[in-house]
Order: sequence, then C-alpha cells, then structure tokens
Amino acid sequence: MTEPADLTVLRIRAQDAIATKHYDALLGLSSMLRGDHELWSTYFAPECAIAARATGRDDARAFLDEAISGGFTQYELFPQLVMLFSVDRDWADLAARMRANVPPPALEILDWPAPRPTLPLDLDALRPDRASLLREQLPEPQPSAWATAVSTLGWVTQHWAPGTDPIASRDAVEILEYVASGARFTCVEYTVVLSQALNALGIPARSVGLMTADYHFGVGRGHNVSEAWIDDFGKWVLLDGQNGMWWADADGTPLGLVELRRRLADGDVRPNPATTGRLVPKDEADFWWRTFASGTVGGRSTATWRTGPYVPVFEGQDVATCTYLVRDPATIYPDLSEVSIGISAIGGGTHLLLHTAHPYAAGFSVMLDGYAPVTVTMDNPRWKLAGVTGEHSAIIAAVTPYEVLRGSQVRYLVR
Repeated sequence: MTEPADLTVLRIRAQDAIATKHYDALLGLSSMLRGDHELWSTYFAPECAIAARATGRDDARAFLDEAISGGFTQYELFPQLVMLFSVDRDWADLAARMRANVPPPALEILDWPAPRPTLPLDLDALRPDRASLLREQLPEPQPSAWATAVSTLGWVTQHWAPGTDPIASRDAVEILEYVASGARFTCVEYTVVLSQALNALGIPARSVGLMTADYHFGVGRGHNVSEAWIDDFGKWVLLDGQNGMWWADADGTPLGLVELRRRLADGDVRPNPATTGRLVPKDEADFWWRTFASGTVGGRSTATWRTGPYVPVFEGQDVATCTYLVRDPATIYPDLSEVSIGISAIGGGTHLLLHTAHPYAAGFSVMLDGYAPVTVTMDNPRWKLAGVTGEHSAIIAAVTPYEVLRGSQVRYLVR
C-alpha cells in the first residue's frame, strides 16, 4: 500500500537525523513518529532511546520500554542500543523481555522422513527405445509386481537351454535374436535378459555376481543371478534366471542376497528353493547354496561388501574387481519405498516437495489426518500443507504401477 506523502517525508527526515546522529532533531520528531504504527515500535522508538541515552536525557528508558511494550525484539540489530543500555543492572531482564516478543512460528514441521545416503542403484536397464522392443516380446504384466516377476522368470528360463556360446553383448534384445538363431548362453545372459525384462516392466532389477567361499582357486566358483525390488514385499528378492529359481523362508517369503549371505555365514539351515515349475533336488540346491558366500551387486558400477578381509582374485587368474568395496550392505540396498521431502513455495503458500528413489514411481499418495488420500503426480510432486490450527499427520507413500508402497509420516503444527 502506498504511504501518505506526509508520512514518507516524516520518515525521510527521521532517517536523515539517525544517519547523521542529529539526536535532538530526531527526538523533536518523536511525537509525530508515534503515529507511524508500522515502524515506531520496531525502529524509531529504539532509535529515540539511543538518542536520549546518548544526549543524557532521563527519558531514554521510557522510549525503550515503549518499544518493548509495542513488540520490539531484535535488539541485536541496534549495536549502539546494546552498548548504551547493557550497563543497566536490569539489562538481562530487558533482553529477556525483548526475546519474549518473538512470536511462535505460524507453521512448524515436527517430524519427517530423512533420506539415507546410498551408492548408485545401477539397474540393468535398456534405454527406452530398446526396452520398448524387449517389452513387445515379454508376457503381459500381472496385477502385482511379484506375479509379474515370477511370470517373467519362467519365460526367460524356458527360452533356451544353457550353453556356452560366446557373446559380448549385454543387450537383451540382441541376446534373444542370437537365441532365435540357435545360440545357447550361460547364466550371465540369463541374468541380463531377466534383469532388463523386469526393468522394462517397471520392476527395478540389477545383476548380481555370486561366488563360493574359496573363489580365489579352482573352477566353477561363480554364478550370475538377478535381484529385483518387489513392491508387494517392500524388499529386494533374488531371482535365478538360468534355473528359474528363488529362495524362500519357511513361510514362503522370497529372500534377497543380504539375507541369504548372512544365513550361510551363520551356518543356518539352508532355505527352500522354489521354482516356476519343477522340483529342485537336494544336491542341486546344496550346489547353488554354496555360491552365496560372496556377492557383487550391479552390472556397471559394481559394489561388494565385506565384514572381514577381501580377496581380489577369482579362480586363480582373474582379478575380482568392483567399483565400490563397502562394509555395510545398507549402502547398496536402498529401501525404494522410502520417501523424503523438501519445502517449496511454487504455487503460493508452503508446499512439501516430494521425492522417491523408486525409478518407476508414477506419483504419490498423501493421506492427511486419516482422511481419504489424494494423488500427487510425478510431474508436479508438491503438496500444500493444509489443516486448521493444531497438529497434523500426513502419511506419504510412493505409488508404482503395481502398488501403493509403505508410507512415511510427516507431522506438522499450525498455529
């Protein structure tokens, strides 16, 4: 709003007096400056207090008390005021009164999910045009991520019989073209095709290299499999493309590499193998179980974790390479159901800026105070903080083509 001309002139006169330390001139304007309801308590009254104390007048404290009663709080912006009044015996009380004038914030975010640092996800995924070509060959996705993964696993396993034909490609479309011509490949190619097929269907997947305990000597010490994030379970699950197999807990829950490695290291009972359509003999299950002694995740930016020493030799002649050698598998196993937030002012007001690490998330579900959830799209991932005075809870969950993932809570207070 435009200020009246006489108020603008008055402010200019007062500011000139402050800048040039013409204290008597400033104090002479004080009665008129009291009519400036916007700036009197927070600016001109403190300056008049300074002027009165600097010139020895006995109403200096009256000006300061008037400022404090009017809401003055930021005394740190007036170093001369602090210098002149901090010698008073009750300065501590004055400072406390000024600090007490700070109003509580109108909005406070009390609790929120914090992102945890992890290494690059390194999915084994084709570029979009190649993924589209691969998708044309795959079975139709099922309603759930797990049903889709099992269907795709069976399709890959049955596509060719294992062989040892050489190939340098890591492109599933090209591998399948060679298979159509009669070529037969190893676990490496099964893993490439399965991982890239799952990614083409919106299921995050990557390649995993397994090794036995004494992988530094001998032959047949390694195996390649896939690992996929399954929205249904909210976890990573290991899938063996060559054998059409996964490993399950006693209750049938599929397991991931971290769980399998720890069980083998602890000497636990071997979990049960499950397949898309055949029984796995005990000796075969035992044979593959031994390969979980070591694991390297990723096809390009590989990571291996160790709690003890690491042997960088494979089968006596090759270097067992990895891009990252880590101690804690949590750094390479992000929870893709987690969300994190930022703060945005785009669109007016205060918005939560929503983030998810899930590469195939389609948006977010936000449920405020237990009411029906609303949908937030990925192209505008912002949600305006809403609600009447009081504390509120928003449950925010990433949404994929298969599932609304586990939600995270954001608590905030409106005054």
